[in-house]
Amino acid sequence: MDSILGTGIADLDIGVLEIKDPTDKSVIELNGNPGSSIPFEESLLFPEIEPEPEPDIEGDPEPEPEPDIEPVLDPEPEPEPEPESAFKIFAELLRNQGSISEIPEDFEETDEGINTLIEKEVEARKQTWVESLPEEVKYFVSNWKKGVPLVDLLGAEAAIESYEAINADAIKEDETLQKSLIQDYWRKQGWNEKEISEELEENETSGTLETKAKRYHNKLIQGEKADRDILVKQETEAEEARERNARARIESFKESLRGKKEVLGMDLTDKDRKTIFDGITKFDKDRKNAMMKFREKNPDFDYAMSYIALVLNGDFEKIKKAAVTKATRIQKDKLEGGTKPTTLKGVDINIIKNALKNTTF
Repeated sequence: MDSILGTGIADLDIGVLEIKDPTDKSVIELNGNPGSSIPFEESLLFPEIEPEPEPDIEGDPEPEPEPDIEPVLDPEPEPEPEPESAFKIFAELLRNQGSISEIPEDFEETDEGINTLIEKEVEARKQTWVESLPEEVKYFVSNWKKGVPLVDLLGAEAAIESYEAINADAIKEDETLQKSLIQDYWRKQGWNEKEISEELEENETSGTLETKAKRYHNKLIQGEKADRDILVKQETEAEEARERNARARIESFKESLRGKKEVLGMDLTDKDRKTIFDGITKFDKDRKNAMMKFREKNPDFDYAMSYIALVLNGDFEKIKKAAVTKATRIQKDKLEGGTKPTTLKGVDINIIKNALKNTTF
């Protein structure tokens, strides 16, 4: 029995299994041997087979898409910085050597830009030098820079000093000096010589020459100082007005030039406009602009400009026609005089000559 039970159902010969009672499925016999019956279990003959899982009608859920992974790209190489211009390098050299104090952000990397840097530094050092001068000298330099003519300023200051040099004792002891001071005072008031002479006689008769001389002496000093201050004020205001007018003219010229599309029939580029503007408005240390320098190098400049303005009356069309006519005549002369074959290969020169004969120049 144990050997039978130890044998797997797969090892048994199905043919030797007999059911004792077809209606009694409780036991089965082996080879018809009643003593060898075992309890009947259907699972021995018909082992249960686990059903396969039914497919989901709705279908298995789709797998979640994998997240997109951006490819790792090599970083683009940074553009190489543009090399510094020679002007910028030279400006930095000047600064490092202490020749200039700084390089402004709007530094123009041109010859003119270098000149401007140097000129500004010179002006700054001039001002530092002026500030270190004695007050008397500083007064002259400062007002001269404001536009006051130095000769007039020196003359006014000399008149003040000449009166300030006279003291009371000198006036008391010198009658001629007394009369001179009285004369100077009344001349400044607009008196004529006859009126002044009569005044002196009255002062001399009344014995008031010294008293009036001392009084007028102080008035003369104050009057000269007032005249000097008026001179400085008038000349300073005049210089400021000139500068304002100059700036206004430059701005007007800039706006007019900006609106110009062409000159003499030729288109103007922004570069052309800048060249024209700088050539007229910018001056060097000798107070000369590019136009002045060009005039010096070209003696016929004024003749040409005068011809355009006075003879042609500013009619630039005549200039263009004259230029075309002259160019045509030159070409005609070349053709009639014979042209080297190498310059007109493949061209029938006779056709050109015939055409020119029927053309009026």
